[in-house]
Amino acid sequence: MHGILATHPLKRLRHAARVYVAGAEDPAVPKHAGFIPAKTVEDAIAAAQHIHGPDATIACVRNPQGG
Repeated sequence: MHGILATHPLKRLRHAARVYVAGAEDPAVPKHAGFIPAKTVEDAIAAAQHIHGPDATIACVRNPQGG
């Protein structure tokens, strides 16, 4: 049940062409969720601009780890 509750808000991302996850400790986790892992935010932006052009619409959501 926790997995469903944790990923349910991500359903709104189905309208995005691609979703990059920067800085994931284990790149297999975002891949499993259908996202594209990137080492840094800058790498993710460069990849998006390479595919969609310099005028690509980019949203950046920071999700700091609690603790």
